Amino acid sequence: MEQITPVITVFITAILIILGFPVAVAILFFNHNWVPRVILGSKTIDTGLGKTTTIDFGILTGLNDAILAAALISIASTALFIIGLVLTRHFTKHNAFGWLIFGPVLLNILSQVGCCVAVFIFNNKNPVATSRDQIRYVNGKYSTGGTLYTKEALSCSMNALYSEMEGHWANQACSRFVRLT
Repeated sequence: MEQITPVITVFITAILIILGFPVAVAILFFNHNWVPRVILGSKTIDTGLGKTTTIDFGILTGLNDAILAAALISIASTALFIIGLVLTRHFTKHNAFGWLIFGPVLLNILSQVGCCVAVFIFNNKNPVATSRDQIRYVNGKYSTGGTLYTKEALSCSMNALYSEMEGHWANQACSRFVRLT
């Protein structure tokens, strides 16, 4: 039986880190765009004993949460695969448990597909506003009539409809989001 050298394991691990981490870190970096806190709707609830609570609905973050989850799952599965690879190649002597290292890779592939589906659903469910009837600027506040928007849809809506007031951040955020999706 051939001798397994640590050099091969280090080489494979380095390739996994090069392929697994930079893409996830780039996704995390490009996904953080500043968008101002905008209240898109509110609801007052009677909490009993004559007291009420107002709940504010802001920008939906589902798309960003899916992208963040995809990046974190990619990082975690890469680390688990590296640990499993080292254990399999140097400690477990190729027994049946060694095949368990492919579990994180399968989890990564399935979760990446799931996150891409979530991004597609969120993008299609919350489209960009096309007229000032959908997003109105009244008394110094934006009103959407109860419609909720994602960061991407709001940024591009503000850039298209209110570029004279919100053009700087909206143009930057919208162009970055459009490049990513």
